[in-house]
Amino acid sequence: MAGRPYAITEMIKNLLLVICAALLLVGCASKESKIIGKWKGSVEIPESQKKDPMAAMAASMMSNVSLELKEDKTYAMSMVFPLEGTWALEGDTLKLTTTKAMGMSMDDIKSKVAASGTKEQQAQLEKNGGKPMILKLSDDGKTLVAQAESGKTGGITFTKEEK
Repeated sequence: MAGRPYAITEMIKNLLLVICAALLLVGCASKESKIIGKWKGSVEIPESQKKDPMAAMAASMMSNVSLELKEDKTYAMSMVFPLEGTWALEGDTLKLTTTKAMGMSMDDIKSKVAASGTKEQQAQLEKNGGKPMILKLSDDGKTLVAQAESGKTGGITFTKEEK
């Protein structure tokens, strides 16, 4: 009988660990289910570039950005051209990994750029091709803000469309 209270204590401790793990999983799943749906994008031009005609043209081209996050963890984005891929949510960081652009796989795009692209295009694709787009989810779950590798946010902000 002397070992019995210890066994009960261990069972309670193990049960509490299982309950905590289950609550964490439900919390993550709940956060993921809240981001599924359609998002409207807007582009912010830094104050220092507002008089630059090229920046204004780029902002104009990006004025109809939309993003749809699907339940199967795929996404569709419309910018200047359509993008498709997969998404993953880690805490408040959403990673969009492009698998298709303009209906072509990333491998097809790399082949075409390698065959007929400029050295600058090849270098740009080599540097950035395959890297996920990083977005930060707001605490209220209503906005996603693009984040650069440096950790700096800005540029594109997506706002969740209400049903």
